[in-house]
Amino acid sequence: MIDKIKRIVEPVVQDFNAELVGVTLKGAKRNYILIVFVDRIGGVTIEDCTKISRQLSTKQELDDLLGNNYRLEVSSPGMDRPLKTPQDFKRNVGRFLEIEFEDKAGLHKLKGNLKKADEKLITLEDKNGAHDVPIHSIIKAIQGIKW
Repeated sequence: MIDKIKRIVEPVVQDFNAELVGVTLKGAKRNYILIVFVDRIGGVTIEDCTKISRQLSTKQELDDLLGNNYRLEVSSPGMDRPLKTPQDFKRNVGRFLEIEFEDKAGLHKLKGNLKKADEKLITLEDKNGAHDVPIHSIIKAIQGIKW
């Protein structure tokens, strides 16, 4: 059912120049809660989420799939969402990240500003300079709070 929901939701999200990051369906028949996570480079606003939600609420296909008694929530993924894919990193360029990665020398932790990201590599800058980290070596990455 999630795949069907994604096929309905994704074009609407894209119409708002955003990316569908995830879909969660909670509850049981006649009491579903559909949570749609969206993001874009530079982030999404509450206003963006409201506009997407209003547009999705007009989709008869969702009503047909979930019934008329479901609750729809549209949200950004939040700061605590792990970054995993190259697209996740690209959306977060300019933000402060905390990462753990492993290389031949062992396990490392870095905190810094994400300067750039491509399909294979990110560049994180901290007080010691820029660090290139292959995405495949990253064990954990989240947005951090710079103190």
